[in-house]
Amino acid sequence: MRKSLIGFVICFVAVVLATVVQIKPALGSPAPSACGKNLLVNPSFEDGPYPGSYLDLPAGSTTLGAWAVTKGSVDLVGGLWPASDGHNSIDLDGVSFGAISQTFDTTAGKTYVVSFDLAANGYGAPAVKRMQISAASQTADFQYDLKDKPYGRMGWQPKTWSFVAKAASTTLAFTSLDTENGYFGPVIDNVRAQAACD
Repeated sequence: MRKSLIGFVICFVAVVLATVVQIKPALGSPAPSACGKNLLVNPSFEDGPYPGSYLDLPAGSTTLGAWAVTKGSVDLVGGLWPASDGHNSIDLDGVSFGAISQTFDTTAGKTYVVSFDLAANGYGAPAVKRMQISAASQTADFQYDLKDKPYGRMGWQPKTWSFVAKAASTTLAFTSLDTENGYFGPVIDNVRAQAACD
């Protein structure tokens, strides 16, 4: 009798756990559709000086206008490789692990959709480049594995993420999560922030 009861309890727990696993929302669920104009300034990093192959920008730099370099350093990349939009892109590892941010107007409680193109500096380690996007105390991590990079091309990958604003203005940040080297990082371009469709 005791063994039968124990067996029943084990089966019941297994069924409950299986049900929980099935109804748990999948990670990386599609973001809502975006509507309206891009709320960001200089979304493809075209405003500013001509960087040549690339130009290293340390924390505190105002070269990117509305974008602030908030940590380490980043590279404004010009002719070193093709951008996904326009001529420039940002390597989040300049001579150290870097970050950039921009603050824009939002409405508290409203959902916003952020999209950007992700690639990687393939000239050195790490083999997998990692970065984080954050806004309104919400975050998401992204990575680019060099084995997915087409030979001779950047292999830009479109990414999308959404967040719910908590105030009348929100700071959107892109931060390198690399821990190796500090020179060859995740690369971003063509950044958009739009209100989600009602």
